[in-house]
Formats: sequence, C-alpha cells, structure tokens
Amino acid sequence: MKKIAVICASPRKFNPGMFSVDLAFHFLMERYAVQAKVNYFILAHPADRSFQSDLPFEYELAQENLDEIYNSDVIVFWGDFLHSQMYFGGFPSRLIKGEYASNEAEALEIIEECLYLSKMPDKLLSKCLLFGSTQLLDPNNALADKSYLQLSDRLIKGAKGVWVRDIYTALKIARIRGVSVNETHGVDASFFLLASDISKIAGGEVGTLKKVGVFFDRTKINPNLLISFTKDLCAKLEYDAEWLSWFQPIGRKYFRSIKRIFPNLLCGVNSPKIFPLLSSLESYDLIITDTYHLCLNAWSVGTPAICITNGNEMAPGTLRDKKKEVFYFTNEAQDFLVDVEALEGFSRAGVLKLFWCKKGVSNSLLLNRLERCVNNEMLAKSIIQNIQHHKNAAEEKFMSSLKGLLS
Repeated sequence: MKKIAVICASPRKFNPGMFSVDLAFHFLMERYAVQAKVNYFILAHPADRSFQSDLPFEYELAQENLDEIYNSDVIVFWGDFLHSQMYFGGFPSRLIKGEYASNEAEALEIIEECLYLSKMPDKLLSKCLLFGSTQLLDPNNALADKSYLQLSDRLIKGAKGVWVRDIYTALKIARIRGVSVNETHGVDASFFLLASDISKIAGGEVGTLKKVGVFFDRTKINPNLLISFTKDLCAKLEYDAEWLSWFQPIGRKYFRSIKRIFPNLLCGVNSPKIFPLLSSLESYDLIITDTYHLCLNAWSVGTPAICITNGNEMAPGTLRDKKKEVFYFTNEAQDFLVDVEALEGFSRAGVLKLFWCKKGVSNSLLLNRLERCVNNEMLAKSIIQNIQHHKNAAEEKFMSSLKGLLS
C-alpha cells in the first residue's frame, strides 16, 4: 500500500484549533477514499498528552522516523508556521527545553532534516506537498538569514505543489516558484474539516448551549472591557451567552470579571474535550472571541464570529493579530472585526473625531454597527460563500496533486 507522511505542527497544550487542522486531513482522506497508509508526525509532544487519545490517529516523532518519512510516496507539510523563519529560529529552544536536543546545533539539525528534508536528494522533493502554512508574520530581517533562505527556497522550488493560507505569503511563494499567485493561494487547512465529519465522532454530545459562545485568551487588555462589551452586545441582540472552554476551563481573571459584570453568562465547569467543542460551534448563533482558529472553525460550520483584534500590535510570534485581520479582509468579513481601541473608547476613524464624543456615544455606534451585521443574514451568507469558494478551489488543486503522486 502507498504511504503518506503528514508533518504537522507540534501543539504545546490542549488546542482544538490546531487539532482541527490535523483532523481535516484525516477526514479529507476518508471522504476521497484515498487508498494509502497515513502517518502523522510532529517534532515535540505536549507536556500533557492525555487528550490525544480522543483523536482518530496518533502522532509519532519525525526525528525518530526519518527513513519512514523519506521513503513515503507522498510527504505533506500540513498547516501552521512550519516553514516560516520565525519557526526556524524559535523552535530550537522548545526542542532543547523538551530534551529532544542537547544544544542549538542539534535542534537545528532536527529542524533541517524533518521540516526541510535536508538529507533528501533534490529530485525527490517533487513528491512533497506544502499546504496551509504562512510566512505572514516573519520580520523583514528574515531575508538576512541565509541558512534559512537556502533551505526554504530549495523545498519551495522543488515541491510538487505549495498552497499557503494568506494572499501575502502566496505572492511571495509565487515569486519563488515562478508561477501565478492563483497556483499558490490556498486556505487554512482547518476549512477541510466539515461539520458532518465532526458529528461522526461527537455524536449528540454537544453540552448545554446558548445563543452566543464566548471565549477570550489572546487579547492583552483589561478583561473588564471584553466582558462589558460582550454583556452590552448580548443585551442589544437579546441573546443569552455561554463561556466556551476552548483551551481550558475559564481562568480566574475572566471569572472575576464575569461574576462582577455579566453574572448571567453561563460558565461551564467541565474540562474541555475536542469533539464536543468542535461540534458545539454549529449550534451557536454567534461566537465572540479573540482566538484565530475559533473564528475559523465557527465560520467553517456557518456560525458568524465577531473577532477582537489589535490592529497596531506588532510583537513577534505566531499569536500576532495580523493573521486574523488578513483572514477577515480576504473573505470580506471585516465588519465582524472589533479593534481593541474601539473597546477602549477610540476608533480607527481618528482620535480627533472622538475627542468631541462621549465614550458612551462611541460604544453605542459600535454596538449598533455590530447589531446590523449580526442581523444581516445576507452578509453572513456572503462571507460563508466566499470561504467555501476559496476552500473548494484549494481542495480541488490539492487533491489533484495528491492523487497524481499516488497514481
């Protein structure tokens, strides 16, 4: 039987968004009845691996299975920031901390061999497919990292196909490969996970659901602002709300704010589970969050998601908010974005304009705008159609290349 090696991102902790990416590949192969043995590889295990038993596959360490990977009929690099310079420069420290490597040189060797196939002959790179990654958050000084550029360009040029999840990285990859951007612009791989896939495993276990699912974790502002905004919007919409334990049960800082500001927000006490969480998203009328993959997973099953973002935040790292903004603008969903400045009584319209406005007036304008968005069914349908259009086109290109390599 043919073999497919799938190189995935290495989760640090329980993260349904990251799992949805890898689950997407599993169910994609199932839907297309692909006749091949699929093995999933990561470079580092999370400290707590108990939740992995809920997945329909197991992760193996890539560095311990290089022969298996190199000898596979197809090698797929799937999602995340796997080939970004930020990942190349930052992941060695995690390998050292996790005792997968004793020093930086060993860690870099693991990354070069596993993520860039440095020991594989150039001619065999044509059995590689790269899908759903991004270099959007790489700094400009990535161009000065000659070692990274040599490895990255070699793999990108030699691979059978490369499809990245954002238009800016797609333009960059298109220049490297000498092709049209239409041949390099894909989607986030999590969009290949369908609601029907999730229900196969989740069954009827969806929890006690309300109208709005709420979760905050990424935004570094006063939690009182986030909870006050959520309370005011839910009141205006006349929706009930429930805390969605996306990464973990509710943290103390948000629990204190909820008890004081929005006591009617229902807070579950159960530990999160992968499939009930993913399955529940379809049952909400709205999601309010600051978390990238929660937004994507919600839109993917047809649930609109209001996304809190910090447009001026430029800190390094994979959690930067630009990836959220690029996704929303790409799919013409920008009206569902809420900048943190708006929550603090300011807006992108300019400080001078709001200097003469009371904060209450500013908040009222924001809530009125969002109320119109949420109640505009045609707008939500248009956004969902945009996402599905991009997803279907990317799926067709990816599966065509995969089938060609397996034939």
